[in-house]
Amino acid sequence: MPRGWPQTTAGIRSPVRDARRRWITASAICVLLIMPLVAMQFTREVNWTASDFGAAAVLLLLCTLTYELLVRRIAKRRLRRTCTLCLLAGSLLLWANGAVGVFV
Repeated sequence: MPRGWPQTTAGIRSPVRDARRRWITASAICVLLIMPLVAMQFTREVNWTASDFGAAAVLLLLCTLTYELLVRRIAKRRLRRTCTLCLLAGSLLLWANGAVGVFV
């Protein structure tokens, strides 16, 4: 490193932390997709078809990929958190609209 440059590790990413975050995210997606499947076994009010599971999987996958892009590209924590909250709010809005159809 050239002389005079700051000796900080703020920009260095931890592969272990990244792998742990991806594992937790993938587990959360699986749990979110399994919950309606389990609920369908106990009640008749939850009636998802294969296309419902497919749409939910696509929505969750796109949100996850967008989140990964945000985490990799945005260095400032405050901006990253703001973008993450906006992404979460938008995905919940799409999920609610798909479930109930409030806006259509």
